[in-house]
Amino acid sequence: MPGFETLADHHRQESIFQEDRRQSLLNELADESGIRDPALLEELLRYEIKPDLIRALELSPLFFVAWADGDMDLGEDQFIHDHLRRLETPLSGASYRLVCHWFNVPPAPEYFAAWQVYLRGKFSTMDADERETMERDIMRLVRKLAYSSGGFLGLGSKISNAEQRQLKKFERVFWNMSHVNDRTLVA
Repeated sequence: MPGFETLADHHRQESIFQEDRRQSLLNELADESGIRDPALLEELLRYEIKPDLIRALELSPLFFVAWADGDMDLGEDQFIHDHLRRLETPLSGASYRLVCHWFNVPPAPEYFAAWQVYLRGKFSTMDADERETMERDIMRLVRKLAYSSGGFLGLGSKISNAEQRQLKKFERVFWNMSHVNDRTLVA
């Protein structure tokens, strides 16, 4: 009978459709992120990072530092808002919504792991000078953010112990990316 398909045919067609959709998503993720390693793209998808979340993922280090001590204070909030205003291309869509959410709730730890996968992918496409520049720019930005909150009544260290620990985590991530050729993530 023309047009009649068996249940097995239907499942086969559905499977082909799903694989085509996944491949299309991987291609879009590669285009948006600049990452070409299929294994790293798959890993980003396992963390539910879609192409429209790459911009938020790039900004996540700011929020990890801001929330390191359990609270985003006014100075940190203002610093991040100022940084967002200076972006060449404003955030939109899912990245915009996620970043807005992070002003009220800290990013889940999975985003730190996903950011490391993203960073590994970016580093794999860069030469040593580009990697060094990226590391320097990110570390300079998160340090400035950590200093933006001040100390208690302007006394003592301007960076809390929790923020110092978070900055050390970022330093370990960059050290691992530059010196260790494995896929170990910093917890």
